[in-house]
Amino acid sequence: LEIYPLLNLVGESMKRSYQEALIIGILFLALIITSALMPRFFCRYLCPSGALLALLSRFSLVNRLVKKDSCQKCPRCFRFCQGGANEKDMKSWHQSECMLCLNCLYSCKENAVTLQFSGQKPEKKEALITLPEKRLYLSRRQLIITGITSLSLVPLMRTQGGLPERCPPLLIRPPGARPEKEFLARCIRCGQCIRACPLNALQPAGVQLGAEALWTPILNLQYGYCEHFCTHCTLVCPTGALHPITQAVKIGVQTGKPFKIGTAFINRGNCLPWANGTACIVCEEHCPTAPKAIKLKEKKYWALQKNVIKLPSIEPKLCTGCGICQFMCPVKGKPAIYVTNWGESRHPGDLLGSTRR
Repeated sequence: LEIYPLLNLVGESMKRSYQEALIIGILFLALIITSALMPRFFCRYLCPSGALLALLSRFSLVNRLVKKDSCQKCPRCFRFCQGGANEKDMKSWHQSECMLCLNCLYSCKENAVTLQFSGQKPEKKEALITLPEKRLYLSRRQLIITGITSLSLVPLMRTQGGLPERCPPLLIRPPGARPEKEFLARCIRCGQCIRACPLNALQPAGVQLGAEALWTPILNLQYGYCEHFCTHCTLVCPTGALHPITQAVKIGVQTGKPFKIGTAFINRGNCLPWANGTACIVCEEHCPTAPKAIKLKEKKYWALQKNVIKLPSIEPKLCTGCGICQFMCPVKGKPAIYVTNWGESRHPGDLLGSTRR
C-alpha cells in the first residue's frame, strides 16, 4: 500500500473503538444463537444468495434417495450435512436446502444413501424411499397480509424523500467516495475500509441518513482523523464505492489541487484566541497541507489590553477536510474548529482516468 511504514505501526498499536458497537454486537450474537438452534439460519432465511439457491434447488436434476431397509436412522448424515437439509429427527429432508455436497453419501456406513435423476424410476420401488420435504402452507389471508407488509417496507424505508443527493453537512464520506446515490448503490457494508483506516477515523453510520445508508462508512473526528498521505480505504474497497486514488492525487501533486473530503470552519465563540485572547496555535501547527490551510494573523487584542495575539483563519481552497485540526483542538466538549463536507471531491467514475474499476 502507498503509505510510509511508520503509519502502519501507528495503526497496529492504537486501540480501536467503533460507534454503535453494542448494537452490532447484539445482532452478531443473535445470529450465532439462532444458527446454533437452526443450521445455516443466516443462509436460509436472510441471505439473498441462499434464497436463490433454495428456489433453484427445487428443480434439481438429482434427488437424494434413502434405502429403507439399510438405513439405521443414525445422525451421521445430519451432522455432516453442509446445507442443513436433514432434520435432526431424521424424518424429513429439505431438497431446497440441499447443495449436493455428497457428504451424506460418503458418511453413511450402511450405504443407505443413493442419488438418482429426478425422472428416473428405481428398480425396486418398495426398497427405495424419497424422504419428504417440509413445505410452508399459507392461507389466502396470510399470503395477502405478508405481501402487503413486504411491499410497504420500501416506501417506509424512504420516508425521508428517497436517496439523498449528498450527506448532511457534518457527515463526511471517505476520500474517493463516488456521488452519494452511486456510493450507496455500490457499498455492501463489508467494513473493509473501516478496518483499513489506520487512525480509527472511519466508523459505521447510524440512522442519520435513513435505512439506505445504515453502516456505510463515515468520518468520525471524535475517534481520529484522515491522515494526509493515507489512501488505505480506497485501495481495499471491493466494489468501487470508493474510487482508488494515489498519494499524488490526494495531496494534489498530480491534479494541481488537493483532494477534498470537506472544509474546516472556525467557531470564534469557542476559539481560545478569538473569544478569550488566550494564545493557541494548535490547529495551525498540525495542519498538514503545504502551504498551510490555516493562517495566523497578528492582531492587537483590545479587551485585555494585550499587545499582539495570533488569530487563526482558514483558507478554504487549501483545506482538505482531513479533520486533524478538530481532533487536536484543546477546547473540551465542542471543539472550536469543525469540519463539514462542503466542497468535497466526489468521483463520478473516470474523473482521474483510472481504469481499475
